[in-house]
Amino acid sequence: MGVQKPPIYVTADPVLGWESDDETTPGEVLCRAGAEKKPAVGVSLRDWEGLKLKEIAQVCDWLAERGFQVVLLPFHFPGDIAICRDVAKLMKQEHCLVKENLSPAEMMNLVGKMHLIIGMRLHALIMAAARGVPFVGLSYDPKVERFSRQVGQTAGCTVENLTATFLQAQVEQILANYRPIKRDLTDKTAELKVKARENALLVGKLLERYQDHS
Repeated sequence: MGVQKPPIYVTADPVLGWESDDETTPGEVLCRAGAEKKPAVGVSLRDWEGLKLKEIAQVCDWLAERGFQVVLLPFHFPGDIAICRDVAKLMKQEHCLVKENLSPAEMMNLVGKMHLIIGMRLHALIMAAARGVPFVGLSYDPKVERFSRQVGQTAGCTVENLTATFLQAQVEQILANYRPIKRDLTDKTAELKVKARENALLVGKLLERYQDHS
């Protein structure tokens, strides 16, 4: 773009460098939502034109049949509640819908409790990466696909080409290679966490420079 001044630094999303100190345990949130004690798959959706809810519900049912607790996570509250409820209504198996307006720290801890995340919301994927939870990104915007590839995770489907068969195959691939995928995610995210913490250092230097000139 021809921008030369001031200097431009490419870092990473600050959430990647954030260590949550919230005392609320994920188990408490899941218990209030009526979840059972078994491996959970978090599903983060947003309202988007052309999103195929029946296909997503079908994959959620398939996961439930395999013994996973399907947890619908509304990241944007209360906006995402409606789309989560729409998918829940289409499901035939048991599911869990988080209806609370969770703080970012509570959501971060809850995401960390998941075995896997299927997500449209970018920060559902960023939180998953920060907590070492493998994920499949459902792309409605290039940022979702690019972040997924940056941390070596499955870019999954776009909203336009989403089918239950394809999404299920993506999930199966992760489950079949879970440990090496999780290890690779942790390694790649470690590099981004260092870059994310650079944000605070850069802001600190900027404030020092401002104070020197004030």
